[in-house]
Amino acid sequence: MRNTTWNVTDLDTLDGLLNGASISCFGFEVAQVRRLDITLRLPRAVFDAVEEQFVASKDALLCMGDTAATQARQWLHLCLLLPRLGKLSKLRIWLDHDGQAYWAHINERAFVSPVVASVEKANVEIIVYLPILNPRLEVPSRHILDAEPSFTIIRRRRQKHHGYVNTRGRLFVVEKGDFPLLEVGGYPFEDMGKEELEALERELWKQGLDVQHEIVDRGFWKHAGGFDWDDDIDPQIVERERELGRSLKWTDG
Repeated sequence: MRNTTWNVTDLDTLDGLLNGASISCFGFEVAQVRRLDITLRLPRAVFDAVEEQFVASKDALLCMGDTAATQARQWLHLCLLLPRLGKLSKLRIWLDHDGQAYWAHINERAFVSPVVASVEKANVEIIVYLPILNPRLEVPSRHILDAEPSFTIIRRRRQKHHGYVNTRGRLFVVEKGDFPLLEVGGYPFEDMGKEELEALERELWKQGLDVQHEIVDRGFWKHAGGFDWDDDIDPQIVERERELGRSLKWTDG
């Protein structure tokens, strides 16, 4: 158990782990955990609620009673509890939201800073895995653009297929990518390699060209910058997801 990596994929399980740090599991004291992986794919509303707390006063979330605010408070509280794992030496975190919007709309610093601050003095190796940012939307105050001394950032591509359940309980899939959008071998970039193509797309975004609208979709999208899915998905689904603060699941009634 000494070299075991504990993998947590939701806030409630992380809550149970940290609040049970004084107990034993299979003969192993939870407080002795040395390697912890946290993988979270949360509704965008949760990230937004954490940002509200990050940029506003400490009481900003007290007036917010919805599901997103509750999960945001939970995350911020759990960050404070991480030092209970006194033997922790390596912490890896994978983050994403569960919608179609570009990841760059998320305030990364607001979500990552609390967890880094809670363990950075404990000599813990911290690695955070985040989606690649859309160059047009990069903001230094919101995004981690340069190397940080206290933790490592590794960027990855986001998924581009998103599943939704309609009012009849049927699952359908919508395709909506994030940067980079251009595919190797696609017209008119057949002769360009992956790195060269990504560099080109990055430059196009920085120059103000909406690659999604002007190249990928040939002008199909109604709005610059992406897919206005409120107009294309059953309004009842949209309304229900807004009430829940997350995407619908198979088990939702």
